[in-house]
Parts: sequence; C-alpha cells; structure tokens
Amino acid sequence: MNRRTLIPLIVSALILVLSGTAYFITFDAVSKLQESSFLLAQEINAAFDKEERINRAQRTLALINSQESTVYEYLVSEETVVDFLEILEGIEEETGVEIEIVSVAANKEIEMFDINLTAEGSFKRVMQTMGAIEKLPVFITIESGTIETIVRDGGDATWTASASYSVKQQ
Repeated sequence: MNRRTLIPLIVSALILVLSGTAYFITFDAVSKLQESSFLLAQEINAAFDKEERINRAQRTLALINSQESTVYEYLVSEETVVDFLEILEGIEEETGVEIEIVSVAANKEIEMFDINLTAEGSFKRVMQTMGAIEKLPVFITIESGTIETIVRDGGDATWTASASYSVKQQ
C-alpha cells in the first residue's frame, strides 16, 4: 500500500471510530435523558392524580357537610328544644286546641327528647293537632297516645288526647 492511500484510509477509519464513539456517547446521554423525562412524567401524572383525588375528596366533604346540615334541620338539640316547644305552641294557636306540655326529658342513652303533652278541644281539631305534630319537619315518633271524651254540663263533649313523643336529638 502506498502512503497516499494509507493516510486517507487511516483518517477515514479514525473518523469512523470517533463518529461511532460520539454516537454511542450521545445515545447513552439521550437514553439517560429519556429515562429522566419518563420518571418526571410519572411524577407529574402522580401529582395530577393526587390533586384530582384531593379535589374529589374536597367536593365529597362539601357535599357531606351540606347533607349533614340538611339532616341536622330534622334534629332538635338542647339549644333548640325551646324553639321546638314554641313551634308546638304555634300549632296550638293555629288549630285552636289547648296544648299542655306535661314534661320534657332528655334521654341521653338513645339521644332522644321525650315529650309528653295533652291536647284538649273538639275531636276534629284534636286529631288535626296530633297529625300536625307528627308532620313537623323534625325526626319525631309517637310512642303512645290515648284519646278520651269528657262530657260537660250542657252536653258539650270535649276531647282530650294524651301523647308521648320522642324527638331525635342532635
């Protein structure tokens, strides 16, 4: 081989080796960058998923709070029992029946207020009053009830109903 041919051949081989080395070094660097970008993408997706779960939990909590306040509207607390008794007095004024609240007691074991009352008036109005009490927008159940008639002088019949109610505490 002659020197003129050998020098370009060696230079070409050297360029080829340098190009191959540069290629493998670049390939390795790009692979590491791809791996880093893949890991960052996973972290970002995980952060977005976590944020979505947090947002969903916040929306659920807000919904639960609004539903809780709706449920509490149907319950009577120690602070609002007087208001509830005033509502009963309002029924007395609406129906024209005399309502006497005999007793109110808090039953802590089952979280209920036990309310005993009597209502006196005409049969129709007494029954309307008992029905109106049961339909109040609170969690109320009638535990027991009796109704009897009292005949007065002059033949007028007055009906008296005695009832025991349980009202759910807050």
